[in-house]
Amino acid sequence: MKSYLQDIAYDIFVTCLKHNVSLEVKWIPRTENEIADYISRIIDTDDWVIAVHEYLDSLWGPHEIDWFASDHNHRLPVFYSRYWNVHSMGIDAFTVNWHGINGWILSAVISLCIAKVACYPTFQNNIPNGNNVDHPCQPNVKWQGVGHLVKEGGGPRNPFGLDFYANNKVWDTTLCQMDSDGDGMTNGYELGDPNCVWVAGQGMTPERVIDITHPGICDPFNAPQCYQANTGFTISCTPTQFNCSATQDPETVPPNEVGVPHECGMGASSSCQIVLGVWSLGFSGHCLPDEAGIRIGPNMYTQGAIQLHWTNPILSNSLVDGSGMKLYFTPNLRPNDAGIFITGQNYLNIPSGLESHQEEGECPADCTNQLFTGNIHVFSALNHMHYLGSEMKVELHRNGTKIADITDDPLYVYDSPQLHEFSSPIEVMPGDSIATKCTYKSTSRSSTTLYGQSTFDEMCFGLLYYYPVANNNGAWTCISFKGISACEINSGNVDGCNIFDFFNFGNQVSQNRYDTIINNCPLFGAGTYDCMAAQMSIRNDPCMAPDVYDLIISKNNGWYTAVAFHTAMLTHNRCYMFYDLSVEENQQFYNSVVDNCEPWGSCLEQCGPAIDAQMNHACMRPGTYEHFRSYAVIKPEYPVDSIFCSRRIL
Repeated sequence: MKSYLQDIAYDIFVTCLKHNVSLEVKWIPRTENEIADYISRIIDTDDWVIAVHEYLDSLWGPHEIDWFASDHNHRLPVFYSRYWNVHSMGIDAFTVNWHGINGWILSAVISLCIAKVACYPTFQNNIPNGNNVDHPCQPNVKWQGVGHLVKEGGGPRNPFGLDFYANNKVWDTTLCQMDSDGDGMTNGYELGDPNCVWVAGQGMTPERVIDITHPGICDPFNAPQCYQANTGFTISCTPTQFNCSATQDPETVPPNEVGVPHECGMGASSSCQIVLGVWSLGFSGHCLPDEAGIRIGPNMYTQGAIQLHWTNPILSNSLVDGSGMKLYFTPNLRPNDAGIFITGQNYLNIPSGLESHQEEGECPADCTNQLFTGNIHVFSALNHMHYLGSEMKVELHRNGTKIADITDDPLYVYDSPQLHEFSSPIEVMPGDSIATKCTYKSTSRSSTTLYGQSTFDEMCFGLLYYYPVANNNGAWTCISFKGISACEINSGNVDGCNIFDFFNFGNQVSQNRYDTIINNCPLFGAGTYDCMAAQMSIRNDPCMAPDVYDLIISKNNGWYTAVAFHTAMLTHNRCYMFYDLSVEENQQFYNSVVDNCEPWGSCLEQCGPAIDAQMNHACMRPGTYEHFRSYAVIKPEYPVDSIFCSRRIL
């Protein structure tokens, strides 16, 4: 009988797929469903089967991981999924070397039409502010599955999700002008597109990008006028609870304050740089595993500081904050000392108006060989970007092959950070490389976004919690600057340049370089031929390579000598390299004009816009270009492209 019911269920499933129908499960009292209740109590022979998994596990086990599983069907705590899942260790098992690992391969079992009501993060890009919808009753929490009753997505659709689906999953005037949740506000108004002008895939910034309310749930959620509209589903307004056994231990609180607050940068002080723990908006807390802890006391850390970052864009002087961080400790030492190892990129330059822009930092093999004296075990990891962050992952590579994704957030939300925890820690060996890849969506910005501490600046860091600290050679970060690795920076020698000696005037080479620029280039005002010649004379200095020079200036930012030197260099905005087409930026700039303009005769239609698009370039400002061009013509040893010049004149 039950096999017959299974056949019927399968036929229903096929019908759902064929006709694009979604089903919901509804509970019916036993008294109203007597036949089904009777059938369910019949003992069929198919109730008694061989326990295949247990039998195979006894033969070839133990099995350690499920492959191609999901949140719905995995048997083991650790699993790789076919598509993105919240608790999956990673996706696409074919990209990982599983030599020596036992695992189950699970078929893609799909229950009645669940595929039709799954959450697809890409749908966020089909509506304005799709990744920026506030939770109706939990502050600082985003509703990621905008069309679903569950904030993470998946499961039954809410009224907006039903309208979106009925409208062929397209944002247009029809869907925009609807009031799906019946709260008196159109979908467009709630999603920041009140005039219904936003178009998906065009890189457009919605008219409003703050105070985005939910178009599928009547707001305010607990208001009397929303009772009827919100009947039929329940939403939790209780913040996520942090559960950790250590919090139940007895507390002893010091009767007085230990320290006095003071302003600081990204580091609490020069002698207090190692990060022991972090908290970010939307993060409930972190419970370390039983086999590791952070040791405090005479033989390890004897002092600490808590650092807080606030965002106050309106510069209000009436804000008060009482937040803090609670740490739990025990006199019972755990087997391993734990720590945090940070990877990423310190140089970010994100153009405005882009759907996708990627930055990457690498801790290369030669670096981990220097930093690690033995294997370390990563037991959890956290990605960190700011509000432009849309996707991020930290990859582990060994001998040129990707071994695992330590983190993978295909849908990154700053207000809802995902802590990746591993029941079986990921082993990182000396000689492995760690790649940190950050993707940003900048359609909400009208100007370039750089690296910085503010939430309106950006960051790209992976925080890896690991043990044992004893196998780390004293470094707690491995962060790149452009394409320059942390180990190159720490060594002081980058591509033949001693970056620490650049402003060391006890070094004659450094003194001569400094004098050459300072004595020939005015700090303010127009440039001179002598300044141009001075800059040309040091162009082959390895310390003047663009990336190396930018690194030196960034590490000496604020020091008077560095400011004076850099200001003098900016007299010509480093335009002495304007015609050096071996520099990629110059080649791109040159091609953008050359490819769109004819040297003689009629101007092409696209020539004017091509030149106008480059007029904000430092070397194209009024007077600078003409000054450099005349100098280059007078000094024939400096090449000048007459075709480019003629196009500029046109």
